[in-house]
Amino acid sequence: MSRIFLAFISKMCYNIFMLLKKDNLVIRQAVIADAPLLQSWWQDAEIMRAWGVCLSPPNDFSEPERQRAGFACPAEQTPKAFAELEKVRRQILACSDETFRLLIIEIDGEPVGEMNYHFMGRSTAQIGINICDSSLRGKGHGTKLVQMLTTCLFTEKGFTRIILEVDCENAPARRAYEKCGFVLKRVRGNLADYELMQTAAM
Repeated sequence: MSRIFLAFISKMCYNIFMLLKKDNLVIRQAVIADAPLLQSWWQDAEIMRAWGVCLSPPNDFSEPERQRAGFACPAEQTPKAFAELEKVRRQILACSDETFRLLIIEIDGEPVGEMNYHFMGRSTAQIGINICDSSLRGKGHGTKLVQMLTTCLFTEKGFTRIILEVDCENAPARRAYEKCGFVLKRVRGNLADYELMQTAAM
């Protein structure tokens, strides 16, 4: 089998199944088998709070009250959860470079969080990252992962501008983005909008 053909197949597989590796870090495309894990993360109030989404009921809720309210419920317990799981599966299947990609973060071979990028038009992508394992936050992984993804989006996917938004009070995340070259463009309420241009990242 010729090298040219192997290179072609490799490129096609890369475009269909994104896989980025650096040291012990991996960013890969989400697959159907990831749906229960993604659902469990999205239903966990603490994880989503780290993402900047408030799902949490008042602090004086008991655990049974939390579960009745639908917070951090196990993925397989209720018919509603089954329906939501099917929505996650459909969202994974709908991924494409023309709309959005759901990505899984692995550290030392274990899935520990998620990233995504959305095509916003005019060669612009909006990205997001959430390291869902709290014990792995604050160790510099986020900076490396964002650098891995932005480099790919610029060099392989053809984007020239990458944007993101972050909670103004999330100082560690803001420092990580700024280390990657992102520049603060504006503040909207409690959200800070950042931008990274391809020329600045080179």
